[in-house]
Amino acid sequence: MTATAHPSSSPTYKPGSTNSSAHDWTKEAVGGDIRIHGRHFVDAWGRVCGLRGVNVSGSSKTPVNHDPKTWLQDHKTVTFVGRPFPLEDAPEHFARLRRWGLTLIRFMVTWEALEHAGP
Repeated sequence: MTATAHPSSSPTYKPGSTNSSAHDWTKEAVGGDIRIHGRHFVDAWGRVCGLRGVNVSGSSKTPVNHDPKTWLQDHKTVTFVGRPFPLEDAPEHFARLRRWGLTLIRFMVTWEALEHAGP
């Protein structure tokens, strides 16, 4: 694998002068495409790209309008729409995860949330 020098290896480099934060996956920040090298994802400069993430599930497995005593028996009236959080709250939650330095999420949903009308 041949890698070009990362901008930070230059003696004239000024910190913050390039878009290269740990959680920036743009082509400019990683020097092009991310590729597989052995068991790692690496950027154009040969740096290992660490994937750091979390499950985003909240109360995904609990219906929005549930009554814990009856929702399993009354399954045709429950809804999972709005789980794990309301759509309008998504930018706030995703921005928080990005500020924490996370680079990916595993977004957990129930099938009923996608196909809530049923077959």
